[in-house]
Amino acid sequence: MNPQKNKDWLSLLPDEISEFLTSFEFSDILQDIRLKYKLLEEPGAKRAEESKAWKLTKIVAEVLKGNLNPSNFEEILREQLEFDSKTIKKIAEEVDQKIFSKVRMSLKRMYEEKEAEKELPRIREEKPTPLEKKDVYREQIE
Repeated sequence: MNPQKNKDWLSLLPDEISEFLTSFEFSDILQDIRLKYKLLEEPGAKRAEESKAWKLTKIVAEVLKGNLNPSNFEEILREQLEFDSKTIKKIAEEVDQKIFSKVRMSLKRMYEEKEAEKELPRIREEKPTPLEKKDVYREQIE
């Protein structure tokens, strides 16, 4: 992703989230989690995108960008990281406590706004139909 595209999508996020995403604190926390669960030790991954560390980073970023609802986080981790349920639960809890909790209010507002946008009824423009009957309330002009 080029730097201009990063700036574009970052500018669409709430300030608290975009500042946190670009902070050293965020990258340090994520790195600690990846090391703790040995996500960096993956000899079978041929490309970085195939590694569990990359997948975890991508999933967390998608939640913070508003593209993945936090309520689906653990389920997506389970599908992508292929760990046992106990380990997935621990990773999800740690990410929630150390990352999502830092921006929880902004995340909540962002997802509430997205849900509200989905629920808004679409206003359909209807063209007025021409009157077929004679207007009986109007006086005739002679």
